[in-house]
Amino acid sequence: MSFLWFASIVTWLVQDFFQVLANPFSGIPDFYVLTLGMLLVSNREGKEIHLLVAAFVGGLLWDLRWGSPLGFSSLFYVSAILAVKLIWGAISQTARTRLSATLLVLGSHICISIAEGFIFDAPILHVGLAFVVKQAGAFLFCILMNAYIFHREMD
Repeated sequence: MSFLWFASIVTWLVQDFFQVLANPFSGIPDFYVLTLGMLLVSNREGKEIHLLVAAFVGGLLWDLRWGSPLGFSSLFYVSAILAVKLIWGAISQTARTRLSATLLVLGSHICISIAEGFIFDAPILHVGLAFVVKQAGAFLFCILMNAYIFHREMD
């Protein structure tokens, strides 16, 4: 349980740090929601409610930090975590592989990015090079998280 909160706080701060550095030139992957998604698919304890609360609180803090309409990031984050939970639960045990987990979490990130592009109408979020770079960063982050989580399970 403490790993969840530690990982959530660290990734939220890392995401904020990179956003400060890249603003307004590039979009930064949502490291926070990617971490929560990867923790959800690797969750053996069945404590998904903690992940939903973390997604809600982290989204509110993100909105307060960046001046977004209060609650929009929470809506996106909680929706992404719920979608990952529902789809992951619908997948058979044999199909639950590291690759399917990575693709599922990455797909939720792509949906969040597209929704942000429509809602906030930021030119940096429109489909283009910045969008592709953002998704490539998200893919690399998912691979690293996946490797870390499965390495931790092996120990």
